Amino acid sequence: MKVSELPEEVLQMIFSCVPSSTLVSLLDVPEIERYVILELYSTIRISGTRHGGRYKPLMRDGVPMLRNAYAYLALLEAHPWFRPRQLVVVFSGVQSTEKYAALLAGLFNQSSLKGKLRIDLRQIEGEMDLDLAMFAKSMTLYQGCYVPLVDEARCPNLTSLAVKTFLNEGDISRLPQTLVSLELKLMLQVQLFDVEKVLRFPESLRMLDIKEIHSDTREALHLDVSHLQNLVKLSTDPSVVCHWRFPKSLRVLTTHWSDIIPKGLSTMCPDLKEVVVLNSRCESVNFARWLPPGLKELTIPANAFGVREPKLKYEVSNPWKRFKSMFYKPSPDDNPNQTELPFAANLRTLKIHSTSKEHKPSIASFQGINLPNLVELSICGSRKIRILGDIPRNITKLSVSNIAEFDFNELQHLQNLITLHLSNILGQDSFYCDLPNTLQEVAISACSFGAIRINAPNLGVFKISRSPLEELNGSNFVLPDTLKELHIHDTLITRVTANLPVNLQSLDLSRNDLLESVDQPPVNLKHILLAHTSLGSTTSPFDFPPGFETLDLSGTRINADWIRRLRLLLCVLLKELAMRDTTEILNLDTSCLPCSLIVLDLTSTCLDSITGDFQQFPHLESIGLSGNDLCGCFAGSDGAWFGDGIKFVEVMNCGLSKPDVDVLYDELIQKPRFEHLLVDDGLLPCQEELELRKRKLGNFTSEFSYSNDINYALEHAYKL
Repeated sequence: MKVSELPEEVLQMIFSCVPSSTLVSLLDVPEIERYVILELYSTIRISGTRHGGRYKPLMRDGVPMLRNAYAYLALLEAHPWFRPRQLVVVFSGVQSTEKYAALLAGLFNQSSLKGKLRIDLRQIEGEMDLDLAMFAKSMTLYQGCYVPLVDEARCPNLTSLAVKTFLNEGDISRLPQTLVSLELKLMLQVQLFDVEKVLRFPESLRMLDIKEIHSDTREALHLDVSHLQNLVKLSTDPSVVCHWRFPKSLRVLTTHWSDIIPKGLSTMCPDLKEVVVLNSRCESVNFARWLPPGLKELTIPANAFGVREPKLKYEVSNPWKRFKSMFYKPSPDDNPNQTELPFAANLRTLKIHSTSKEHKPSIASFQGINLPNLVELSICGSRKIRILGDIPRNITKLSVSNIAEFDFNELQHLQNLITLHLSNILGQDSFYCDLPNTLQEVAISACSFGAIRINAPNLGVFKISRSPLEELNGSNFVLPDTLKELHIHDTLITRVTANLPVNLQSLDLSRNDLLESVDQPPVNLKHILLAHTSLGSTTSPFDFPPGFETLDLSGTRINADWIRRLRLLLCVLLKELAMRDTTEILNLDTSCLPCSLIVLDLTSTCLDSITGDFQQFPHLESIGLSGNDLCGCFAGSDGAWFGDGIKFVEVMNCGLSKPDVDVLYDELIQKPRFEHLLVDDGLLPCQEELELRKRKLGNFTSEFSYSNDINYALEHAYKL
């Protein structure tokens, strides 16, 4: 059965489970292109931030980012049957004026968009324009004088508010009832007979983050938010001791001190699923027994269960304490019995930490504790944490950071482990380990391992950074052949001679300043990132595998001759080539590059001449030439530079003359997929922003030049 023969709802369900990074690579498969586009572009983010010459860039959350609104129009024109479910337009640092308010008023006309429009106005600076505030859904205020203006009449669409100044009880009672998320500092006045203060926050709140509380009393405060029946997430102030009444709806509670955990919490918040406690005083270390039985996630300090290391273990190093220890009799409190944990059967995520302020070692003890459903465990210390007992065998993710001792032999017993993260573990010069068959990802950072040998038959991803490794060879670096991704950053390696796994598809060696050579890259490699290394400092470039698709040589020492000897013409599948911020490429010979290129980034390479043109690249969509000395390079040509696939050309800060720009523009405007030519302001035929957008000229240096562009493009989107 072919994919296209499956029911529509089945296909949608299948592609909804595929990560965005994988969907991008499937866009070129005609049989499934429709379903890939529907899922990948279901939410689109348009941002004015320039992202360089990246091919189909994604944000960290996997949402595609379009360069400007013209890219959105081009997407609709290329696929008339497609409409996104949501279009997110992001603004930040907006200077509020009447002009910009009028622009936004047009932009918020949702009839101009086929899909749901969400405007993220993150910050209003200067004088707050009321017309502009009407459209904001997300707002940050830094000055208290604007707080009285934030009410339901003036801000009817506001759902998220962050206030960096103090609010009093009167201020919070006037906040819009539409608010879902609120971050603030609180100033309270306590009257003589105030037994308990009811804080009249908007009843629509779901997330409340109280950064700081000031009051005119030194007594403990009794605060009541139990009426907020929609509140699911609460974070409290670290400096003031408060006794709280929480709503039954609460799902996530974050507190800096365990003191605020009431003994009746399991009754008060029976559906609480996550608790984060950053510090625990010695008199309140047993708060864990008051947590509700349905708890799923718990973050606690290591001393939360009242387990302390025997005194003799750390006191005998001092002569005076050694003398006193001769007369020492252990106290029953030194190793108290473990508290029965009511939530042990349901807990799925446990994060244990110690703070830098602790003077004595803390104990993360698993002795006598049964956590049958725990899947994620994180242990982070400040060099003062010890692990007692066996780590729960059923976990699938383990993170260990900043601890003095760790027995790596424990890892082979974790037969369900999928992900392992190790950070800042010192004192061991090698990592030789037999790891579970289930393990798929290992990440190591700032550890003292000078040699690594891993036996894990299903490992797919390995990451290492800030390591003392100086060379990768067959004796000090051995990984399983199943590996698909290898990331090595911030090491001292100068050369890679190790036989890398044969199935490796992505190799990222960026930010290894001393790296000069990679011997025999695996033949199945598709993505090679070598930015900010010393490549080019040696006279002999290495051969790249013929099937790779991405190559990043930015910030290296390569020159034009080195590029010629790379024999990139043999790489017939290369789509993305970046050589930005290199300083020795004075001339580019386009005949050395494969015709399969889609993105070519030569920004700030000291380029002063181009031999040939880009017509032989039929798929080339974006080329970055900004920051080079190309004056006269285009004016003396016949005006034939690009193929029909070209969309974006960047030639800012290139010292171009007006004839140069005229030649480029006259050619580009005839191309069927052309979207924008970025040039300096002084070379523009006019300064009227809307006219420039119609001509597809200009730059993105002005945030609201960009919003003009969106406004114009969305109006045209309505006509499609």
